[in-house]
Amino acid sequence: MYTIGGLCLQGCVRMTLMICFNEPIEITKKFNGLSTREGGAEARKYLLNCLNTENNIIIDLGNINLSPSFADECIGRLVEAIGLDQFRARVKLVNVSVSSRTLLKLVIYQRAKLTS
Repeated sequence: MYTIGGLCLQGCVRMTLMICFNEPIEITKKFNGLSTREGGAEARKYLLNCLNTENNIIIDLGNINLSPSFADECIGRLVEAIGLDQFRARVKLVNVSVSSRTLLKLVIYQRAKLTS
């Protein structure tokens, strides 16, 4: 199985990850509007830029409860942009709140279906 922010997905492998700017990207400290699509779009664009310069990134979600809009716009559309396999290989989510885990699984797989 793959583990994404404590979420176990099928076919888990362990990977050594490089971190963008040598530290986790702390979403809660870097972006405002963590409950809006606009905030999610801003965060996604930043994460895509990191992925253009780094092999892998760690996204620290700060144990906050993500809104469906932010989760879909940021993480779901990130999966749509780079594909599920690349997301699994290059992105690690940490400090994911219990309530956000189910939401993230849903948006990841919904967006992954759109690209397959």
